[in-house]
Amino acid sequence: ESGHRGYRLMCRFFAGDVWAHPALQGFDFAWRLDADSFLVEPLPFDPFRRMAEGNFSYAFLHDNFQESTKVMEGFGEVVQSFIRENRDALRPFFQDIG
Repeated sequence: ESGHRGYRLMCRFFAGDVWAHPALQGFDFAWRLDADSFLVEPLPFDPFRRMAEGNFSYAFLHDNFQESTKVMEGFGEVVQSFIRENRDALRPFFQDIG
């Protein structure tokens, strides 16, 4: 169980705490990449401009998007159904870890 604590704290940090850090104040956008992320070519668009024009509060980039749409289709509905059906079993994973 303790091995999961660090991961949960990291997720919590990137889900909210980091965005209130004083170093990020004054920026309209921030781009978080995983430690093993890299860009293999220039982006065909400015992601910050696209976020501003779309009034987005969150965005992500995914490589090979055409292939992944088959995998992603219906994913949200399946996750919501799983949560509804397993709410009690999942509750320990969503308690406050502070």
